[in-house]
Amino acid sequence: FVFVLESLKTFFPKSNVFELALFPVLALLPCAMLPSVKSLAPVSALANLAIMFGYVACLSFELHDVQDHSHRMPLMRWQGFPIFFGITMSSFEGI
Repeated sequence: FVFVLESLKTFFPKSNVFELALFPVLALLPCAMLPSVKSLAPVSALANLAIMFGYVACLSFELHDVQDHSHRMPLMRWQGFPIFFGITMSSFEGI
């Protein structure tokens, strides 16, 4: 909750903390009132799709227009790609 408020503070610097705390509360309060968690499945599926889109967008941005950079210092090693993929997939567990 604190991280959300800090992020909102960067977008709305003239607002006070109480006003900024109202946004997440209004978004999360209806979710807390649901009698069954089953009804949150579509929301979770949309969140998973949004995260997957973000990872694919970042990866495609990094791999777009790849040229021969053997003379430069490498930004990543392909041996570390499975670790990146594992971290990406484990982030889905937090949703």
